Amino acid sequence: MRFIKTLMYLDQLQNSLSDYRKDYGDFPVNGLEALLNPPDKYIDRLPRDGWGNAYIYRHKKGSAGYTLYSIGKNQIDESGEGDDIVYGLSAKNQCSRYQVQCSRYMTQAALLFLGLACILSLIGFLLFGGMAVYRKIRSPPSD
Repeated sequence: MRFIKTLMYLDQLQNSLSDYRKDYGDFPVNGLEALLNPPDKYIDRLPRDGWGNAYIYRHKKGSAGYTLYSIGKNQIDESGEGDDIVYGLSAKNQCSRYQVQCSRYMTQAALLFLGLACILSLIGFLLFGGMAVYRKIRSPPSD
């Protein structure tokens, strides 16, 4: 689960970095802390990876991309190599490295999302559709 948690936070950080770039035209050059700064505050707090470590982020001003990764299970910064968990690297490669069945996790996440969507749809129908039926039943017949 530590590996999956790490991937989820990497995805969250990537989304925040993309939003930052849309607003400022470049990724932050002074670290992930820039995502916390008002007025735009892209994230409430900087997450830690599954082993409690800070994520590694590097970006050179004006370059097209950035490096974002966790130092992984061995807790040694191998510059995105070894067991480091790198955003954007083939998930299949990283899943096998950590002996995790990511496809099963992704299927479970999709089913959870689908179930949640069904529940919300049902609640919406009951609140709005059910109210219309209730009003129709309660309204006096027209002569």
